[in-house]
Amino acid sequence: MERTMEEIARALQAPFPAERVSWKPQTVKGERALAVPYVDARDVAERLDEVVGPFNWQSDHRYEGNQLLSGIGIRNPETSEWIWKWDAGLVVAEARGGSGREVSADERIKATKGTISDGFKRAAVLWGVFRYAYRLPKAWVPYDAERRRLLEVPTLPAWALPEGERGQARAQPAGERDGDGRRKGSRGKRGPAGKGNGDGDGRKGKETPAAPPDYLRMTVPFGTKEHPEFRGQTVGDLLGSAEGQRFVRYLAVKHEPKNAEQRALVEGIQALAAAGQDLELAGLDLAPELPRHRQAHPTAA
Repeated sequence: MERTMEEIARALQAPFPAERVSWKPQTVKGERALAVPYVDARDVAERLDEVVGPFNWQSDHRYEGNQLLSGIGIRNPETSEWIWKWDAGLVVAEARGGSGREVSADERIKATKGTISDGFKRAAVLWGVFRYAYRLPKAWVPYDAERRRLLEVPTLPAWALPEGERGQARAQPAGERDGDGRRKGSRGKRGPAGKGNGDGDGRKGKETPAAPPDYLRMTVPFGTKEHPEFRGQTVGDLLGSAEGQRFVRYLAVKHEPKNAEQRALVEGIQALAAAGQDLELAGLDLAPELPRHRQAHPTAA
């Protein structure tokens, strides 16, 4: 039985496995970089194959003026009509050796291919593929300016992972990735859904039940001197970056609430920690660090 367009839309929007998500620096400030996620064009093509079938989608490219547009068409299973969505990519040709050198023909061809690939992925976003990446919290990570590479990569929050991986996600040092933030061996053999360890080698990892979402959605009413942007973020947002995870640790272990709002926030994080649930998704096992009277806080049901 064919899916309806509504079912197709939901399936296209589903999160990718963590091993398919790569990271690259977008903005660099000294030894820190804003890491942004991306997926390869072939991952987008595989998602379309899985959801609608290889014979029910197609891509096309056309120039409108000086702009190269890329489009993805999907056949409506209810009417057999082809529905198209278009967007434009942009990859600028750069000469080897830096500015002042003439761009070669090979470099222009490479830039054109990159523009087509970028436009293809942008058109896929219009269909919902990897659109959730735009809702991920901003994450600044250590950056090696000399080697032009990220030294750490962010941890994806639970809501940005497939259901079978939500009890397995752990922060990964950049040493286990290649220079542009891709997971090494990410296209190796994977274990059955829900039984891998998130590293793509099929080893059975620890399965953790999902925590009540209300705690993760609690808003933090203040930030820090170094990170004033933490104010207004949710606990789930903070778990998406190393700095945010350290702040969550501070709130759970050391912060003394000054009012009822702060007390509710701290107790919610402590409940998660005592239950050993979503905080572990970010590699935070805080229960042993909680004062004895805090560990006695009722765990989340």
